[in-house]
Amino acid sequence: MIKKHSLDMTHGSVPKLLINFVFPLIITNLLQQLYTATDSAIIGRFAGKTALAAVGATGYATGLILNLLIGLSLGANIINANHLGNKEAAALRRSMHCSLLVALYGGILISIIGMLIAPFMMQWTNCPENIMDDAVLYMRIIFCGA
Repeated sequence: MIKKHSLDMTHGSVPKLLINFVFPLIITNLLQQLYTATDSAIIGRFAGKTALAAVGATGYATGLILNLLIGLSLGANIINANHLGNKEAAALRRSMHCSLLVALYGGILISIIGMLIAPFMMQWTNCPENIMDDAVLYMRIIFCGA
């Protein structure tokens, strides 16, 4: 069943709908920036300059992975939204379950593959040798969280 508190983007004031839609995205981006700033501050203060440089060297690789996963989840959301808009409750339930299973198994697969290819990823981004070990370690920590 479709809940009454869902946001219907096809009717109503466009500015109000856009604000309701965009606000969570803005908050998400702010929280991501806060995470990055906090991560850098803690690592820089307690682990030193080399560790902070290693975290910075992983930025492109982690950004690539994060944007890939965001793109995949947006694709799943489009399918789910289509079923929701067509009021196809059974198809929505199936596609949501499928999305969750793909996320679960995909996360496990990305974790395993990522931990194996972390050194190669850092080489591909031309990570300096003096911070390579720390950068690879940080990438592996990130992949453990996938």
